[in-house]
This record gives sequence, C-alpha cells and structure tokens, in this order.
Amino acid sequence: METAFLAAFIESTYRNAGLPPGTQKVILPKKYGITFAAIGLLATATQQIQIGANGDFFLTRITYRASLAGVAQAQATVPIPNVRALFTDSGSDEQWSNQAIDLSQWGFTPGEAFAWDQPYPRVISGRSTVTAQLTSFEAASTPVIDLTFDGVFVKLFSQPAV
Repeated sequence: METAFLAAFIESTYRNAGLPPGTQKVILPKKYGITFAAIGLLATATQQIQIGANGDFFLTRITYRASLAGVAQAQATVPIPNVRALFTDSGSDEQWSNQAIDLSQWGFTPGEAFAWDQPYPRVISGRSTVTAQLTSFEAASTPVIDLTFDGVFVKLFSQPAV
C-alpha cells in the first residue's frame, strides 16, 4: 500500500473520530503472526492475536504460508491449502465476512508475483482481539498454516499545553 495513501487514511480516520488538533502520532510497521499446527481433515481450528493496548493497528495485508506434511517447498511449489477462514474483531464485534471464505481470497503467499493489499486498511483498535478460525476441506492432508497480519501500529501522544 502506498505510504502517502496510508498516512492520509490514518489522518482522516482520527480526524473523523474527533481527535483533538495537535495530537502527535507515531506510525510504526508491525506484524502479528499466528501458527495453526496440523489442521485435521474437515476440522476447524481457532487462534487469536491480541492487539497492543497502547495504539491501534491498521491492517494492510494478510499473507500465509502453508506446509503439507512438514515438507519444505521451493517458491514454485508453494501449496494453496484447501482451507476457509473467518476473522472476527472483538473491538468492533464484527466478522470480516458473512461466512468463512477460501484463505487464498484473504491473502497470498510471500513472493507471489501478484501480491495485493486489502482495498482499504482495516482499523483494529488497541486492546482488541482478532480471532482467526480456519476450517479445512482437505481430502487427505493436514496443513500447517502460518498467517501474518501486516500493517502499521499507530500510537497517539497528547501535545503538552502551552
């Protein structure tokens, strides 16, 4: 995601939320990771990430890496797992889709030629929990999946009174 667009989006988000003029922001790159170990055939697994209490996370991209049977892959042989994902944000009490959607529709594997970002950053407020629920529809394998949530963490600081 273009840095200027992201900065403008962050500024607009806080301005629309009534952030007092003069409030300083620190914008830091941030990644949150989750590992799902060996999701069984037709099974569902759930993991959570905790967003830091001292700022908000602006999610820009989701990536995943799948391993079938613990075998290392070359970039050309990276598997696309038969897994559906449903994400829920406790801060907004919102599911990110109406039902579980194929994982490849949420993100991509690192190094893919057609990498893409989310259409707009997703704001996840501090102290929130994001629940990721993956459901396998694999016929024979039990994938291990690493999910990475990429974005920026925004900390707000009040400007001292003059």
